[in-house]
Amino acid sequence: MTLIKHSILTLSVAAALAACGGGADSPEPTTREGFASALRAQALAMRPLAAVPAVAPDEAARQLMDFAEATFPALLPGHPATLTYGGIIKYRAYASGIVLGVVVVGTDPNYPLLSVYVLGGPFGAAPIKVGTVTDFITPVDPNPDPGPVGSGNGCYDLALADTQGTTSKVVYDYSGISTGTQTIETVTGAMTTFEGQQARLLTAKTTGSNTSAGQTITLNTEIKSYQRRTADAEVTNYGTEVSAASNFGGFAATINTKTVWNPPWVDRRYALAIGGSLTQTYSGTTTQTTLGLPFPVPPTNGVANVSTTVKYLRQESVTVPAGTYNACVYEDTSGSGANATTTTSWIIVGKGIMAQSVSGSGSTQQTVKATSITVNGQKL
Repeated sequence: MTLIKHSILTLSVAAALAACGGGADSPEPTTREGFASALRAQALAMRPLAAVPAVAPDEAARQLMDFAEATFPALLPGHPATLTYGGIIKYRAYASGIVLGVVVVGTDPNYPLLSVYVLGGPFGAAPIKVGTVTDFITPVDPNPDPGPVGSGNGCYDLALADTQGTTSKVVYDYSGISTGTQTIETVTGAMTTFEGQQARLLTAKTTGSNTSAGQTITLNTEIKSYQRRTADAEVTNYGTEVSAASNFGGFAATINTKTVWNPPWVDRRYALAIGGSLTQTYSGTTTQTTLGLPFPVPPTNGVANVSTTVKYLRQESVTVPAGTYNACVYEDTSGSGANATTTTSWIIVGKGIMAQSVSGSGSTQQTVKATSITVNGQKL
C-alpha cells in the first residue's frame, strides 16, 4: 500500500542528530530504521510515560501531527489541512515535501490502528512505520467529562436561549481600530436536524457598517448556529451556516460558509466559578460557495481548528450607553505566542448578553459597547 503518491518530506538529519544528542561525537543515522529510531527517541525523551485516556482516533492523530509540527517547525512548516487517504489514514502534506500520516481505522492488519508513518527523504519512497501515537505523545481528551455537570454560575440563562421564539436585539458601537455601528437580532428557533444531529436553530442577523484604515464595509450577515442544551450548564455545538452579502465590482454576491464540528464540541463555560478557567479544543470541516457573480466560482473546502481558553475573572458593575448592569467578566484567549488574541467581555448576569468587550491594546485596541438592548421586545 502507498500512503500517498506525492514525494514527501524528510525528517532531516538535523532532527535525527538532535535526537541523538548532536555534536561531533554523535553518529548520523544512515538507514531508514536509524532515522525512525532517532525520531522516536527524541519524542519519548520529551514526555513522561502516562496512562493513555480514551481519545477518538481522529483526535489522537490531530494531536500527534500538531506535536510533530511544533517539534520540527523547519521540517513541517505551517499547519496544512488534514486529509484522508483510503478511508483509513489521516495525513498532512507539507510545503517542504514531507507527508506525515496516522492510521485512524484499524481494519487492515498490515496498518495497525494509530500507527504513525512517514515517507520520502531518508525514509525512501515506501511508507515506513516510525511508531504509534503513544510512542510520541499521550493524547488528551479535548473535552474531558468533569463528571456530573453542576448548576450554572448565573451568568447565562440557558433556559431562555433554549426556548423557541425568544428574541433579542442589541445595537453595538465600535471604537478604536475599527469604528461604526452594528445591530444583532437573534431568534431562537425550533429543534431541527443538522448533519444527522438533533439541534436547536439559533439565527443571528447582523447589519450595519464598520470603518477601518479608511475603508468602510457594509455588513449584512446571517449566522445560523446549530446547538443543543445538553445539561444545566453545558451546550453542545454541532455547526454553523453563515451567509454574508457583499459587493464585488458592482455585483451583489453572497458568500455562504458551512462549518461542521467533528466531533461536536461541548461548551462548559457556564459552570465556571470565579477564578476558574477552561481550555476548549475542537475542529471541523468548512465548505464555502459564492453566488451572484457573472462568472462561476467553484466551492472551496477547508479545515477549521480552534483552541481557546476561557477564564471567569470576576463580577462587577459596568456602565455602557444602554445602561448600567451587573456583569460577569470573562477573558477568552485564542491562538498562542505572538498570534494570541485576548478579548475581555462583560456578560449581563442572568441574561448572557454581552454589554461590552475590549480586545487588543494601544493602537490595536478595539472596544465594543451596547447602546440598546431588548429581549422579547422589552428594554433591558
